Amino acid sequence: MWVGLSGYGRIYSLFCPLIMSLTLYQCFTPHSVLPFRDTPREDLSPLAPSRGSRAVGIWCCVLILSDRDIDWYIRKGLLRITPLYPDTIRENGVDLRIGAEFCRFRRGGVVIDTRAEVRPEDFLECIKVGEGEGFTVQPLEHVLATSVEEVCLPDDIVGLVNVRSTFARYGVYIPPTVIDAGFCGQVTIEIVGSGVPVKIYPGQRFLHVVFIRTTSPVARPYSGKYQGQKGVTPPKPDPVSTS
Repeated sequence: MWVGLSGYGRIYSLFCPLIMSLTLYQCFTPHSVLPFRDTPREDLSPLAPSRGSRAVGIWCCVLILSDRDIDWYIRKGLLRITPLYPDTIRENGVDLRIGAEFCRFRRGGVVIDTRAEVRPEDFLECIKVGEGEGFTVQPLEHVLATSVEEVCLPDDIVGLVNVRSTFARYGVYIPPTVIDAGFCGQVTIEIVGSGVPVKIYPGQRFLHVVFIRTTSPVARPYSGKYQGQKGVTPPKPDPVSTS
């Protein structure tokens, strides 16, 4: 299934069926008609149809945000990316910069019990590097890293995160990562090394995030254990169910 697919190919092969099913659902259900007729034009997303248009259903079927939509969400204060650089917003997504903190997994350390609290220093070795120093990801090793930017999503936008194509061509890969609706914080990612050592530098545009719009605002915006995270955030065990 994965043979011959780049990082983008892998993530889109995972999410494409979901996006297609959501699109069809929006197009053919009554709630796809949004009450925007009384909203001033300047307050509408750039993709909203003209007043009186019958293209409401088509507008609602456009799930991936364009650069104009992203800019609109940011100007309205609904989507926050801090700091926001001049080259952050791309054609149909945003690029995020990689931070200066990196955490390597210790080899041959303690057994990580996923149902118990484990001290991060028992299985992670974390360092901060200078912008000109760089960090070398060794072949096939797994490293935790973080975005420079803090990303805060509204309750109707989800972010799909992948590595930029440039770094994918060096052989660097990250597992598909989702930023949930309502999340706010820096983005912790896992980097999987190439077949050869690859040096990356803090401040490089490393991640590409595509935003998709949900069929309706979520009933329970994200409020989980990683809300508000800063820097590289190690795993936290899920609560043990007593039922």
